[in-house]
Amino acid sequence: MVPNGVAEPQPGDLFLFPLVSGRPGWWGAHAGIYCGDGEIIHLEYSSETSPLGVVAKHSKSHLLRTRGPAKVLRRKGGLDVAALQRRIRVAMDQPVEYNTITCNCVHFALALLGLGHLAGAMKLLSSDVPP
Repeated sequence: MVPNGVAEPQPGDLFLFPLVSGRPGWWGAHAGIYCGDGEIIHLEYSSETSPLGVVAKHSKSHLLRTRGPAKVLRRKGGLDVAALQRRIRVAMDQPVEYNTITCNCVHFALALLGLGHLAGAMKLLSSDVPP
């Protein structure tokens, strides 16, 4: 956990926003990855009529304002920022099938960090994406 991590985020920081539950405290989280330049990329559920999610970039300030205070996690030892930027470019150009169990915002964020993979259209997010 990055203490007061929202003040000076680094590319690759994992932002966890509380899910609205109607109860106090955290019961789940919406995940996004800090891209740099004040932006966070994340996967949102689009609608009950479409299996596709929406890959979006929003400003950090917008997400903090609309989703609430975030917990920020940083990978020990850092990460390959160039590889992260390549994965982000690929993710922005592909449809992503959203599934609450197998392909949600957390799976998406971990795939961007090279710590997981997504089935289907997101297989190009693996760490071997060419420059």
